[in-house]
Amino acid sequence: MLDLGFGNGALLFSFERNCELHGLEISRSAIDLAWREAWRRGYDEYSFRQHDLHDPLPYPGGSFDLVICSHVLEHIQNDSALLSDIHRVLKPSGHLLLFVPIHEETSIETGCKHVQKYATSRVLQKARQCGFRATRIQEHQFFDRPFKMFAPFARRHFPLDLLREAVQYTTCFLVVLTCVRFVEKALMRAGVRATSLFVGLKKGI
Repeated sequence: MLDLGFGNGALLFSFERNCELHGLEISRSAIDLAWREAWRRGYDEYSFRQHDLHDPLPYPGGSFDLVICSHVLEHIQNDSALLSDIHRVLKPSGHLLLFVPIHEETSIETGCKHVQKYATSRVLQKARQCGFRATRIQEHQFFDRPFKMFAPFARRHFPLDLLREAVQYTTCFLVVLTCVRFVEKALMRAGVRATSLFVGLKKGI
């Protein structure tokens, strides 16, 4: 499997030790940490490289059974080019697990580094154009929406922004640990829109 922009390795190291792990990251410190962590956990085969994902992926076609792209695509200027390159490096019938933020146009945050703004329909359209078929679609993180709507105002007042962040992350932590499904369903029924999208994609239309 290949994890693009693996960060702290939370998804990367959720796989069993008999999996062959590969990862690309722009952060040198994240790469060094991943090498140490893979060795500490006893993985047999692994390789992590420093790479800018605006450039083509440094692997031959048909290299991977699975690619993970978690909250990376929204930072890429030519997101279709990256999706097409992921399609190239996947084996026939390989899978892509894609996570992106959605509905950000309803709450533009000051200093946001995202160059792409997504809705579910746009993500699915791009995926189909690049040769993928969706096998699972799930909008989630509804409970983030009230905090994101308040963010533009709070960011202009530093004490308020600190309070917003503290309440947001405490609330999200408690929700995830206790009753995330109940809260998400209740917010969805109340008309609140999700802030994140997970799509399971398979190579081939």
